[in-house]
Amino acid sequence: MGDTFVRRSWGTWVLMGLAALVIGIIALAWTRPTAYVLVVLVGIFFLLYGVLSVLHSFALARSKLPWGGHLVWGVLGIIAGIVSFAWPKITAVAVLYLIAIWAIVTGVVGVYTAFTMHASRTAKFLFAVAGLISVVVGLFLIGFPAGGATAIVPTAPG
Repeated sequence: MGDTFVRRSWGTWVLMGLAALVIGIIALAWTRPTAYVLVVLVGIFFLLYGVLSVLHSFALARSKLPWGGHLVWGVLGIIAGIVSFAWPKITAVAVLYLIAIWAIVTGVVGVYTAFTMHASRTAKFLFAVAGLISVVVGLFLIGFPAGGATAIVPTAPG
């Protein structure tokens, strides 16, 4: 199969990256985002990411390529998105921990995927590095919640 996985996956990864980039820019553009706006943005991202990952896993399964990691990512994203909208007040308090847990779990799945996918060494290396970075960021957010909250919810002077 070689790099078939990577060739077939690039579009999904670009869409997920663009969604993260757009939501990140929106969050940074509002110098004083409210917790509710952040919860909504995070919820939208989780749902979009989850749906795209689930759809991509179905496409990979039809192609007889590894698909389980994408399905797990997708289901976790959808659950996190639903939680964000179902309980916005609780989520506003817990959004930092949701992001941290999501980063850790998807990072672990990413590292697992890197070792099980049929792709070039470069693609495997990039998946593993991205997964490890995600785990480290998640652990940092849990270990230093005040610093993580400051990084996630910037405030303007004055």
